[in-house]
Amino acid sequence: MPDSLEVIAGIDPEAIVCYHTALDVLGVAHDVSFQREFQTNKLKTSFEYRGIRYVPYPSGVDLRTRKIRTDAVRRINVTTKEQTLCDCLARPDRAGGIKESIRTVSSFAYIDCNIVVELAISLDKTSVSRIGWLLSQKASDWRVPEEALDKLRSLLGKGPYRLGKTKAGNEGWSPEWRLVFPEPIEEVESWITGR
Repeated sequence: MPDSLEVIAGIDPEAIVCYHTALDVLGVAHDVSFQREFQTNKLKTSFEYRGIRYVPYPSGVDLRTRKIRTDAVRRINVTTKEQTLCDCLARPDRAGGIKESIRTVSSFAYIDCNIVVELAISLDKTSVSRIGWLLSQKASDWRVPEEALDKLRSLLGKGPYRLGKTKAGNEGWSPEWRLVFPEPIEEVESWITGR
C-alpha cells in the first residue's frame, strides 16, 4: 500500500505539504490524523483513498518551504516550522483544532522569531494575537526578543480576539494580547507545557 506522502507526490511532485500534515512530517504532531493537507494547483477537490482523506488547497504565494527526505519519498516540499506555526494558528481548523495546533507548534525546539514576525505581518489581527501570545509564552525557550513582541503588539487593533471558535466560550483572557481563551488560562497554558 503506498504511503500517503507517495500519493501526494504522485499527484504533484512539487506539491507542498502543509497544516497538520506538515506537523506530522516535521515530527511534532500529537494526534493521529486520517487526513492529508497539501497545496497544489493540479487538483481542486478532496478525495479519499484507502481510509485517508486528501485535501488539496491552492498553492500559496511566497510560502516558506523546504525539501525533506522521508522514508516514503525521496524528497517532498513541506512548509518550514515558522510557516507551519503561522498557518496552523491562522487556520487551526486545518490542523486538528486550536488545542492540537498549540500543543504541536509548542513542541518545536526552536524557531526563527524574525521570520515568524515577518510572516505574521500579512495575517489578520486574530492570527497576530494568537501568534504573539504563543511567542510570549515560549519567549525564554525560543529566545524571543522583546522587539518582536512589540512589533506584533503594534499590529493589533482593539480586539477582543479569540483563541478558539466564537462558540467555544469565554473562560480566560490575556489583556496583553486582547485574546479570549476557550478554557481557563491554566488549561490553555498546559497545552504548551504538556503538564
